Amino acid sequence: MEIIGGLIGVGNLVLSCVLGVRLAKLARRASGGPEIWLSAYFLLGAFLGMGLSNFVYMSWADAAMVLPDRVATLLNASYLFGVTTGMGCLYVFTRITFRPDAAWARMLVVGVCVAMALGILATGWSGDFALVLVPGPAYWCTWALRTSVFVWLAIESLRYWGRMRLRMRLGLAEPLVVNRFALWGIWSCVMLAMGLIDPLARAWYVTQIGAGDVWVPELGRPIVVWLVSVSAALGSFAMVTLYLTFFPTRAYRRWVEEHAACRVA
Repeated sequence: MEIIGGLIGVGNLVLSCVLGVRLAKLARRASGGPEIWLSAYFLLGAFLGMGLSNFVYMSWADAAMVLPDRVATLLNASYLFGVTTGMGCLYVFTRITFRPDAAWARMLVVGVCVAMALGILATGWSGDFALVLVPGPAYWCTWALRTSVFVWLAIESLRYWGRMRLRMRLGLAEPLVVNRFALWGIWSCVMLAMGLIDPLARAWYVTQIGAGDVWVPELGRPIVVWLVSVSAALGSFAMVTLYLTFFPTRAYRRWVEEHAACRVA
């Protein structure tokens, strides 16, 4: 299962990198726009940040892979900076794409980004850049803020998908474009579920072991196996959904168009 989970994790990293580079090129041709913010999310958050996270936390699965404290702390800090910056960019993308003229959305994004920046600084100040099982309040406040972007993105995507379906029935929207919003909303929900795995796994370990100040690989391995299994299932679904959003296959295009034709008829 660890091998399968690793392959799925690598697949998501590669896909994120490809999408980030592709969107950056598209943004360059279009002189900016929401593409540049989505590109930054995929490169900084999904590729760099999560790549570092997978590397750092492998030491919890195998005692032979434990990193020196200074190295682990540096990599963990880099992961937190990368993923938080990426989520901030995803917040900006969501606002520009779905709420470009809403003052409340602009204020929300500014407030969240400032709060996440302060949270990262507070996390470092409290010493929680080191690998600890139970980080302090600053860490969890930042985690909640960056994870909640998927709630907003899912709501906006599925809401827009519902509106576009009505336009499609009138022949005013292409089925593949409409379907893309549905896939984007589903992907957001899956990413939200994946984000919840971390606190659940930590809480499970502390509850089972009765202590949160030390990691014992032998005792924590069943939790790691569960974590890897659930992450692999969700990660595979997220990867397929994300791939079809940006690279729909010919068979998938045909299925979407035939399904839309049946609904219109």
